[in-house]
Amino acid sequence: MIYEYRCYRVAPGRMADMEARFATINLPLFERHGIRLEKVLEQVEHLKIVDGTLSNAPPLSDEFHFVVSFPDREAQATAWKKYHEDPMFIAAREAQAGIMKVVEIKVFEEARRS
Repeated sequence: MIYEYRCYRVAPGRMADMEARFATINLPLFERHGIRLEKVLEQVEHLKIVDGTLSNAPPLSDEFHFVVSFPDREAQATAWKKYHEDPMFIAAREAQAGIMKVVEIKVFEEARRS
Protein backbone atom coordinates (compact mmCIF):
# COMPACT_ATOMS: atom_id res chain seq x y z
CA MET A 1 0.00 0.00 0.00
CA ILE A 2 1.23 3.50 -0.84
CA TYR A 3 0.30 6.53 1.27
CA GLU A 4 0.75 10.17 0.38
CA TYR A 5 0.78 12.87 3.01
CA ARG A 6 0.01 16.22 1.43
CA CYS A 7 0.36 19.64 2.99
CA TYR A 8 -0.96 22.59 1.04
CA ARG A 9 0.25 25.98 2.24
CA VAL A 10 -2.65 28.24 1.46
CA ALA A 11 -2.45 31.90 0.45
CA PRO A 12 -3.53 34.38 3.15
CA GLY A 13 -7.30 34.67 3.42
CA ARG A 14 -7.92 31.71 1.07
CA MET A 15 -8.47 28.78 3.48
CA ALA A 16 -12.26 28.85 2.96
CA ASP A 17 -11.62 28.70 -0.79
CA MET A 18 -9.26 25.75 -0.29
CA GLU A 19 -11.79 23.86 1.82
CA ALA A 20 -14.57 24.51 -0.72
CA ARG A 21 -12.32 23.43 -3.60
CA PHE A 22 -11.39 20.25 -1.75
CA ALA A 23 -15.04 19.34 -1.12
CA THR A 24 -16.40 20.21 -4.56
CA ILE A 25 -13.46 19.49 -6.88
CA ASN A 26 -10.85 17.27 -5.25
CA LEU A 27 -13.14 14.71 -3.61
CA PRO A 28 -15.17 13.95 -6.76
CA LEU A 29 -11.94 13.71 -8.78
CA PHE A 30 -10.40 11.41 -6.18
CA GLU A 31 -13.39 9.09 -6.45
CA ARG A 32 -13.37 9.20 -10.26
CA HIS A 33 -9.67 8.34 -10.53
CA GLY A 34 -9.17 5.79 -7.75
CA ILE A 35 -7.53 8.04 -5.17
CA ARG A 36 -8.64 6.92 -1.73
CA LEU A 37 -8.91 9.67 0.87
CA GLU A 38 -7.72 8.29 4.19
CA LYS A 39 -7.95 11.38 6.39
CA VAL A 40 -8.12 15.15 6.40
CA LEU A 41 -5.98 16.31 9.30
CA GLU A 42 -5.80 19.42 11.44
CA GLN A 43 -2.47 20.14 13.08
CA VAL A 44 -2.82 20.76 16.81
CA GLU A 45 0.82 20.82 17.85
CA HIS A 46 4.25 21.19 16.28
CA LEU A 47 7.07 19.65 18.30
CA LYS A 48 10.74 19.46 17.39
CA ILE A 49 13.63 17.87 19.23
CA VAL A 50 17.00 19.19 18.09
CA ASP A 51 20.14 17.97 19.85
CA GLY A 52 18.02 16.78 22.76
CA THR A 53 16.16 20.07 23.20
CA LEU A 54 12.39 20.08 22.78
CA SER A 55 10.71 23.07 21.21
CA ASN A 56 7.02 23.64 20.64
CA ALA A 57 5.91 25.97 17.86
CA PRO A 58 2.28 26.93 17.30
CA PRO A 59 0.64 25.14 14.37
CA LEU A 60 0.40 27.16 11.20
CA SER A 61 -3.13 28.25 10.36
CA ASP A 62 -2.42 28.39 6.63
CA GLU A 63 -1.84 24.65 6.15
CA PHE A 64 -4.33 22.11 4.79
CA HIS A 65 -3.28 18.49 5.48
CA PHE A 66 -4.59 15.19 4.15
CA VAL A 67 -3.56 11.61 3.41
CA VAL A 68 -4.52 9.55 0.36
CA SER A 69 -3.64 5.97 -0.54
CA PHE A 70 -3.15 3.66 -3.51
CA PRO A 71 -2.66 -0.11 -3.87
CA ASP A 72 0.83 0.37 -5.38
CA ARG A 73 3.14 2.86 -7.11
CA GLU A 74 1.75 2.06 -10.57
CA ALA A 75 -1.80 2.79 -9.42
CA GLN A 76 -0.56 6.01 -7.81
CA ALA A 77 1.11 7.23 -11.02
CA THR A 78 -1.89 6.29 -13.17
CA ALA A 79 -4.40 7.94 -10.84
CA TRP A 80 -2.54 11.24 -10.65
CA LYS A 81 -1.94 11.29 -14.42
CA LYS A 82 -5.67 10.87 -15.08
CA TYR A 83 -6.52 13.37 -12.33
CA HIS A 84 -4.30 16.08 -13.85
CA GLU A 85 -5.65 15.42 -17.36
CA ASP A 86 -9.30 15.60 -16.24
CA PRO A 87 -11.11 18.64 -17.72
CA MET A 88 -12.71 19.31 -14.32
CA PHE A 89 -9.27 19.64 -12.72
CA ILE A 90 -7.92 21.80 -15.54
CA ALA A 91 -10.87 24.20 -15.31
CA ALA A 92 -10.63 24.42 -11.52
CA ARG A 93 -6.87 24.99 -11.60
CA GLU A 94 -7.28 27.91 -13.98
CA ALA A 95 -10.29 29.38 -12.16
CA GLN A 96 -8.77 29.06 -8.70
CA ALA A 97 -5.16 30.01 -9.33
CA GLY A 98 -3.42 31.46 -6.31
CA ILE A 99 -5.12 29.44 -3.57
CA MET A 100 -2.05 27.28 -2.84
CA LYS A 101 1.39 28.81 -2.38
CA VAL A 102 3.31 25.58 -1.72
CA VAL A 103 2.43 21.90 -2.03
CA GLU A 104 4.50 19.46 0.02
CA ILE A 105 4.08 15.75 -0.74
CA LYS A 106 5.60 12.88 1.22
CA VAL A 107 5.12 9.34 -0.09
CA PHE A 108 5.23 6.35 2.24
CA GLU A 109 4.88 2.60 1.96
CA GLU A 110 4.32 0.14 4.74
CA ALA A 111 7.61 -0.76 6.36
CA ARG A 112 8.90 -4.26 5.76
CA ARG A 113 10.66 -5.25 8.93
CA SER A 114 11.91 -8.68 9.85
